[in-house]
Amino acid sequence: AAANGIVSGFGDGTFRPNAPATRAQAAVMLCGYAKLAGRDTTQRADLSAYADAAEIPSWALAEMQWANAAQLIRGRSDTILAPNAGTTRAEMAKILSTFIGK
Repeated sequence: AAANGIVSGFGDGTFRPNAPATRAQAAVMLCGYAKLAGRDTTQRADLSAYADAAEIPSWALAEMQWANAAQLIRGRSDTILAPNAGTTRAEMAKILSTFIGK
Protein backbone atom coordinates (compact mmCIF):
# COMPACT_ATOMS: atom_id res chain seq x y z
CA ALA A 1 0.00 0.00 0.00
CA ALA A 2 2.81 2.42 0.85
CA ALA A 3 4.71 1.61 -2.35
CA ASN A 4 1.60 2.42 -4.36
CA GLY A 5 0.85 5.70 -2.59
CA ILE A 6 -2.27 4.50 -0.81
CA VAL A 7 -0.82 5.10 2.66
CA SER A 8 2.11 7.19 3.79
CA GLY A 9 2.14 6.71 7.55
CA PHE A 10 2.56 9.38 10.18
CA GLY A 11 4.88 12.38 10.23
CA ASP A 12 7.39 10.47 12.33
CA GLY A 13 7.65 7.78 9.65
CA THR A 14 5.69 5.16 11.57
CA PHE A 15 2.65 3.15 10.58
CA ARG A 16 0.08 2.34 13.23
CA PRO A 17 -1.91 -0.61 11.90
CA ASN A 18 -3.56 -1.30 15.25
CA ALA A 19 -4.78 2.27 15.72
CA PRO A 20 -8.31 3.10 14.58
CA ALA A 21 -8.38 4.98 11.26
CA THR A 22 -10.09 8.34 11.38
CA ARG A 23 -12.69 9.22 8.79
CA ALA A 24 -10.16 11.61 7.19
CA GLN A 25 -7.53 8.86 7.04
CA ALA A 26 -10.08 6.49 5.52
CA ALA A 27 -10.88 9.07 2.84
CA VAL A 28 -7.19 9.47 1.99
CA MET A 29 -6.63 5.72 1.73
CA LEU A 30 -9.77 5.14 -0.30
CA CYS A 31 -9.00 8.01 -2.67
CA GLY A 32 -5.44 6.71 -3.11
CA TYR A 33 -6.77 3.29 -4.02
CA ALA A 34 -9.37 4.79 -6.36
CA LYS A 35 -6.63 6.71 -8.20
CA LEU A 36 -4.52 3.55 -8.47
CA ALA A 37 -7.54 1.69 -9.87
CA GLY A 38 -8.03 4.38 -12.51
CA ARG A 39 -11.18 5.89 -11.06
CA ASP A 40 -12.06 9.55 -11.41
CA THR A 41 -11.28 11.30 -8.13
CA THR A 42 -11.75 14.88 -9.31
CA GLN A 43 -15.24 15.40 -7.82
CA ARG A 44 -15.31 17.87 -4.94
CA ALA A 45 -18.17 18.52 -2.53
CA ASP A 46 -18.70 21.82 -0.76
CA LEU A 47 -18.34 20.83 2.89
CA SER A 48 -19.11 24.27 4.33
CA ALA A 49 -22.53 23.12 5.61
CA TYR A 50 -20.76 20.98 8.19
CA ALA A 51 -20.02 22.88 11.40
CA ASP A 52 -16.76 20.95 11.83
CA ALA A 53 -15.49 21.36 8.25
CA ALA A 54 -12.59 23.49 9.52
CA GLU A 55 -11.38 20.45 11.51
CA ILE A 56 -10.56 18.51 8.34
CA PRO A 57 -6.76 18.17 8.23
CA SER A 58 -5.25 20.04 5.28
CA TRP A 59 -3.60 16.82 4.06
CA ALA A 60 -7.06 15.20 3.76
CA LEU A 61 -9.25 18.06 2.51
CA ALA A 62 -9.37 17.15 -1.19
CA GLU A 63 -9.93 13.48 -0.35
CA MET A 64 -12.74 14.28 2.11
CA GLN A 65 -14.35 16.50 -0.52
CA TRP A 66 -14.07 13.65 -3.04
CA ALA A 67 -15.37 10.99 -0.63
CA ASN A 68 -18.34 13.17 0.26
CA ALA A 69 -19.10 14.04 -3.38
CA ALA A 70 -18.92 10.33 -4.25
CA GLN A 71 -21.34 9.65 -1.36
CA LEU A 72 -18.81 7.38 0.33
CA ILE A 73 -18.29 9.37 3.53
CA ARG A 74 -21.36 11.29 4.56
CA GLY A 75 -21.96 13.37 7.65
CA ARG A 76 -22.81 11.69 10.90
CA SER A 77 -25.63 14.22 10.89
CA ASP A 78 -26.66 17.07 8.60
CA THR A 79 -24.17 19.36 10.35
CA ILE A 80 -21.42 17.08 11.68
CA LEU A 81 -18.85 15.40 9.42
CA ALA A 82 -16.55 14.19 12.25
CA PRO A 83 -13.37 13.98 10.13
CA ASN A 84 -11.12 13.17 13.08
CA ALA A 85 -13.39 10.60 14.69
CA GLY A 86 -12.57 6.95 14.37
CA THR A 87 -14.27 5.13 11.51
CA THR A 88 -16.60 2.51 12.93
CA ARG A 89 -16.81 -0.97 11.47
CA ALA A 90 -20.35 -0.25 10.35
CA GLU A 91 -19.24 2.95 8.60
CA MET A 92 -16.34 1.22 6.88
CA ALA A 93 -18.60 -1.61 5.74
CA LYS A 94 -21.02 0.92 4.24
CA ILE A 95 -18.18 2.94 2.65
CA LEU A 96 -16.64 -0.14 1.04
CA SER A 97 -20.00 -1.51 -0.08
CA THR A 98 -20.82 1.79 -1.78
CA PHE A 99 -17.33 2.02 -3.30
CA ILE A 100 -17.47 -1.51 -4.70
CA GLY A 101 -20.92 -0.87 -6.11
CA LYS A 102 -19.75 2.12 -8.17
